Amino acid sequence: MNFKVVTWLLAFPLLMVALIFAFWKARGFSLESFYLTGFDSFIEIRVEAHELSKLRPEVEKLVSELDRKWNRFAPESEIYLLNNARRRVKLSPDTISVLQEALILQQKTGGYFNPFMASLVDAWGFSGDKPSVPDESTVRKLVLDVQKSSLVIDPENGEAQLLGSGSVDLGGIGKGYLADKISSLFRKMRISTFLINAGGTVLVSGREFRIGIKDPRGEGIIGSISLKEGAVATSGDYFRFFIADGKRYFHILNPFSGFPCRDFQSVTVVSREAALSDALATALMAGGREALSVIVQSFPAIGICIVDAEGKVLITPNMLSEFKFKVTKEINYYLLKADPRL
Repeated sequence: MNFKVVTWLLAFPLLMVALIFAFWKARGFSLESFYLTGFDSFIEIRVEAHELSKLRPEVEKLVSELDRKWNRFAPESEIYLLNNARRRVKLSPDTISVLQEALILQQKTGGYFNPFMASLVDAWGFSGDKPSVPDESTVRKLVLDVQKSSLVIDPENGEAQLLGSGSVDLGGIGKGYLADKISSLFRKMRISTFLINAGGTVLVSGREFRIGIKDPRGEGIIGSISLKEGAVATSGDYFRFFIADGKRYFHILNPFSGFPCRDFQSVTVVSREAALSDALATALMAGGREALSVIVQSFPAIGICIVDAEGKVLITPNMLSEFKFKVTKEINYYLLKADPRL
């Protein structure tokens, strides 16, 4: 069996350029960037130059704090405690909040976004550097564990308990939540113009940014959108994947089958909040056409751009009207309706 492996620990330029491109129109002001790491990703912050020095220590503190709480492999983290205690545990307000949001999105996406996928991801080896196809019987058992898992959350007392045999993994929502938290911090500090790129989940405010969508099978981008306020997240099969016996396997797994869904090569979601964009892009890659039908009807305000398995580009009408989608390659695109029939 021959393997080709691409992990998310690739070099900085791949992460910052290959996932998503962002540009800004300078109109009498200068934006400068600083970079840091967290959540196993590179994070870019662009703000007006004179704000840089006062913002950097605040952002670094926030990223470090949430990374420490949510790293499920670190014994001192809150998610590690939640996964291993199997009893009610005390959690910080941010952890309670992100878990509540994850459960709401699990319900609204018909279960295609699922925060209990840790054991399945580990069985595939995507948590390490040697992924491989697991035994089907193992996958079937773990799928049952995932489907039977739930959380009891007591927000008043700041406590939660994991029920079932699954384990929590915030990989599908954590970077989006982080971007939203940084945005809230900036607004409290009266910073109105910024771009936050948390490992490919981008949140912008204050000026019109053009954000490009990567061609999942070629060089450059397939198109770009204009965004002044809001968030863009892209999930794809070209990042953290391996090829075995001529088949591509990537890290976003369908919660109902335990295997990657091959309906789409990439999915980009635009919404007001980064956590929502992050989770819905994950759900659409996980569930493919079945998830698309649910999500388009449940979230009519979001913008969606899909590159399907054949390379066809599918977009919602608001990508043209509201987000000014502009094609940059000689490709055709097709509109998605409220009840898509693909």
